[in-house]
Amino acid sequence: MLKANSEQMLQDSAAMQAQAVDLASTKEKLSAQNLQLQRELESFIEVSDQVRSCLDKKSKVDLIRLKSEDELKALTEMQNKRKQEMQARIRAHQELEIVHYQAILKEEDEVIKSTGSRAKLNTLSSPAPIQRDVVLDNHRRDRLEADAAEKSKSQHRERKKSTSSNRMST
Repeated sequence: MLKANSEQMLQDSAAMQAQAVDLASTKEKLSAQNLQLQRELESFIEVSDQVRSCLDKKSKVDLIRLKSEDELKALTEMQNKRKQEMQARIRAHQELEIVHYQAILKEEDEVIKSTGSRAKLNTLSSPAPIQRDVVLDNHRRDRLEADAAEKSKSQHRERKKSTSSNRMST
């Protein structure tokens, strides 16, 4: 019986050692799988962060684009409004000059009727300065419009530069 017990214990010990070897092997496999899963998780997190960063940059670019388009629209509207105001002023000034010119002509007609000659017309103001003023006003208007267009272009270039430098810095 002692021999049978001893043999049974040896068999049990051998079975336990086999189980220990199996458990150690399983532990090594699980550790390797865990390490592989950990690497995959880190890779996934890294890719996720990159995607999020790209989306953030895209949304920032879209936001900047919308702001610049809005500013450009506002500047265009302001420029059109100023142009309309200047055209209205020019029309008003031209109408005033026409009234002034008509008054001069009326005065000349009265002088001619009262004296019967053109001798006193030299003392009246002539329409030539009025025409010269109209030409000067047209030149001023053209110059102001050109200056406004150039200013708008330079502001647009500056915005483009600042936008591109902001993109480079982010």
